[in-house]
Amino acid sequence: MVAGARIQLAAATGKGRASVTYNAGPNATLDARVEALEKNMASIRNEIAAVEAERDDGFQKVKEEIRSEVQAQEADDKKLGEKVEASATGGIHISAIGASWLFVGVALSTAAPELATLVNKGLAESRRFGLLRTAS
Repeated sequence: MVAGARIQLAAATGKGRASVTYNAGPNATLDARVEALEKNMASIRNEIAAVEAERDDGFQKVKEEIRSEVQAQEADDKKLGEKVEASATGGIHISAIGASWLFVGVALSTAAPELATLVNKGLAESRRFGLLRTAS
């Protein structure tokens, strides 16, 4: 029985892969050929298992890189959202104070005629009782 070897090297990754093939020879018996085929099948199964393990390791590394990148992006998004909120509103307490002043302003702007009437009546009463003197 003659064994042959094939070696592949990947220059970019620095990894290599070797495979072994078994040959029964030109004048081999049927049993020797079957034995060579069985050894070749075992060798192929081992190569497939090694390739699958390498692929699974690569997938796991990529999944971990993606998971860490997603976590980093989520943390950055949260920080950015907090910065935008703080710069846009100055905080929630500033917004609450602004809303209360808006309410007071709307109430006073709609009550302007009533307030003018009230102030005019108060001035008239003050003049009547001599509390206010008019300039002549």
